[in-house]
Amino acid sequence: MSSLESKVTTEMNLDLTKTVTDKEIRDAVFLIGADRAPGFDGFTAAFYQQFWDVVGSDVCQMVRQFFETGHLDRTMNHTQLCLIPKTTAPTHMADYRPISLCTVNYKIIAKVLVMRLKKYLERVMEQLGFDASWICWVMECGQTVSYEVLINGSPYGKVQPTRGIRQGDPLSPYMFLFCVETLSQMLRKAEQERQVHGMKITRTCPAISHLLFAGDSLFFCRATTSNCEQMALIFKRYEEASGQQINYTKSSVIFGMKIPEAKRQRIKRILGISNVGGGGKYLGLPEQFGRNKVDLFEFIVQRVKERTEGWSMKFLSPAGKEILIKSIAMALPGKENGNLKIPWVAWKRMSLPKKEGGLGFKDLIHFNRALLAKQAWRIHKQPNSLLARLYKGMYHSHTTFLKSKTGNQRSYGWSSIQAGKELLQRGMRARIGNGKTIKIWSDPWLPTLPPRPVAGPVLDDAMTVSDLWVENKREWNPTIFEGVLNPEDQTLARKLYLSQHAEEDTFEWDYTQNAEHTVRSGYWVATHEDLLEEEAIQPPPGSTEVKQAIWKLHVAPKIKHFLWRCVTGALATNTRLRSRNIDADPICQRCCIEEETIHHIMFNCPYTQSVWRSANIIIGNQWGPPSSFEDNLNRLIQLSKTQTTNSLDRFLPFWIMWRLWKSRNVFLFQQKCQSPDYEARKGIQDATEWLNANETTKNTNVHAATNPIQTSRRDSSSQWNPPPEGWVKCNFDSGYTQESPYTRSGWIIRECNGHIVLCGNAKLQSSTCSLHAEALGFLHALQVIWAHGLRYVWFESDSKSLVTLINNGEDHSLLGTLIYDIRHWMLKLPYCSLEFVNRERNSAADALASHVHARDPLFQSYTTSPSWLVNTLYYPYTI
Repeated sequence: MSSLESKVTTEMNLDLTKTVTDKEIRDAVFLIGADRAPGFDGFTAAFYQQFWDVVGSDVCQMVRQFFETGHLDRTMNHTQLCLIPKTTAPTHMADYRPISLCTVNYKIIAKVLVMRLKKYLERVMEQLGFDASWICWVMECGQTVSYEVLINGSPYGKVQPTRGIRQGDPLSPYMFLFCVETLSQMLRKAEQERQVHGMKITRTCPAISHLLFAGDSLFFCRATTSNCEQMALIFKRYEEASGQQINYTKSSVIFGMKIPEAKRQRIKRILGISNVGGGGKYLGLPEQFGRNKVDLFEFIVQRVKERTEGWSMKFLSPAGKEILIKSIAMALPGKENGNLKIPWVAWKRMSLPKKEGGLGFKDLIHFNRALLAKQAWRIHKQPNSLLARLYKGMYHSHTTFLKSKTGNQRSYGWSSIQAGKELLQRGMRARIGNGKTIKIWSDPWLPTLPPRPVAGPVLDDAMTVSDLWVENKREWNPTIFEGVLNPEDQTLARKLYLSQHAEEDTFEWDYTQNAEHTVRSGYWVATHEDLLEEEAIQPPPGSTEVKQAIWKLHVAPKIKHFLWRCVTGALATNTRLRSRNIDADPICQRCCIEEETIHHIMFNCPYTQSVWRSANIIIGNQWGPPSSFEDNLNRLIQLSKTQTTNSLDRFLPFWIMWRLWKSRNVFLFQQKCQSPDYEARKGIQDATEWLNANETTKNTNVHAATNPIQTSRRDSSSQWNPPPEGWVKCNFDSGYTQESPYTRSGWIIRECNGHIVLCGNAKLQSSTCSLHAEALGFLHALQVIWAHGLRYVWFESDSKSLVTLINNGEDHSLLGTLIYDIRHWMLKLPYCSLEFVNRERNSAADALASHVHARDPLFQSYTTSPSWLVNTLYYPYTI
């Protein structure tokens, strides 16, 4: 432990041990996975999240009691162990992985500790030295543990552990990092004293002596006796100090190709490890990569085939197969299946999102590129990380990552990262700071989708954004600006906010609101980049609006999938078979009157109409003139949205359609003809069973409850609340119109007695979105407050996105420079806060913003309420 130096700062300890707030506890509850395995009491986090209004106060009291006393109820920390087999035929306890099923009450306390610790983790790992209260809390969580083992679902025994960390405990990863930091410090000290030499790929790359994972570690050193003896000594000292030990049966040594056999044997004896590795797998992936990637990853294809071609696949409905493919096979388009049916819809069309008319299957190639783009994003945003420094030393030591090239002597990993970088650059846009590094002709900086540089002939390829500004001012120079940019680009550039304080230019992701790359947004860019270069992929036949409505119906997934196939023509009716050059009689085999189309089967066939009558449902010709299947289906969907009828009447038609299709198939292939009354009764029975099974959850939305912002308690009052005495309250609002050359903004400042200090409106620069407009309005309100000498200010806005953005600390979004200036002005005020209110409470500011007209001056202010505003103000206000 002598190798650990320095201590956690006093400020950090004060923050870690400050009084726990109800909001902090609530945030911790909603960060726990709603459906994660419950503890011995059977409660999941979903219960706490769904009924927080009922149990919230008791939970907060329980958590506060722990932090005040430092003592934890031992029953709360009682844990059941679920044994997960690691092999197909486990015979020893080592073949099982014990997973701890902690109670949600304990997880809440652990989450509060983790939330506080997470933001300091990197600095803590460098310094270490916690406050006594913090140490007491963490040790209490670790020392009050007791276990019982689940065998065939039943708990047995009671184990009081003396060491070790639980898998499944939110604190476990952090505790492991703290313990293993000692080993890391010992290795770094040995490197500094040149007792151990890490692996160094090139002279410009950092030396690597160890990589530590949770429970698994990689160590690198020279194949010399002295290096290996020193490593073995460090391991021994660490084992004696920590109680952790190396599992020599699972450990292995990997040697360089030129190490002679005699030296290999000597090194293995020194380290006490007899296994030689390198050709196996770690976490399911090969430890080493060769040239033949097809053979290397063949096991993935085989695994997918085993899961998708099993006996259970034969009994799944099309909707069930859709879920199976999405969850297991990742929509592997090249997999062969001897039981594949006629491909009615092209794979590219099915890969479109459901909102665009497809089935939302993932294209594996595009998804892989999106994952690689995520890795490239991490290298771009974390240039000091080990991986980023390693690649920089090897491939782009004299340039930035975004300007790096693949090169000739590249590794498989670097080539893959470059493929991800190409996709990443398609969705990045420059965020203007000082404008000195953004080249207007080559860097994408204009607010378009996708982002692009200035269009037109290149006048000077070295010209930057700052060259378009007035000298020593961050505003456009009309002469240069209008002489270089075409009118369309001038309009776009004027929408950009030019910060007066931000210094650095950066490149950010343009397809998420917070400018952080996500795999989802990267996949969207990958699948839609064809829109820029090639003809767009056409969605499957049928109305996209109708198909979108199908997925929102409250019916079984198989019914939704069936209706989608009806609309897209993906069912093997006789007419569709003839269209595929299959010799089939197009006439309906039931009535022998009309051709068998999906419209005829569902609405026009006499047998069909008898079924509808038996179900007491008016359809088809009784609605009016003959129409298409899609029109009739759309009518049924619209009727299902009416709340005046019960659920069965609203959704029964879709179940009847399912029965009609099944009845048609039984008639054709089994030569059985069921009566219309029978099919109607079966449809009613199926629909009733489905609705009853979902009755308990129809008004529940746990997913929405997991978002603390979406479920924040809204005050039902529409009345304005006054600020504390000695403060003023400023309500502000902005209006955004896409084609408008300006942004409408309004603000009103009132004292605690409701007296208006000042109100007004303004025409600000044009904006790119509603959030941009709200941020511009807030900045203007701050400047008005400062100009009038007001210093104790409580701001209110009806933009939840803006309030979250401002109050959440550092921001990297494309509005980041504007947010930076807002925070600069907020810090100038001694006391300043920003809170969200509903639209009714902000109606006065909204009215002021709405009262901006084209012929009005840029700024208007009033010391009393204008006549057109009087009726909007709420009196009496609430206190």
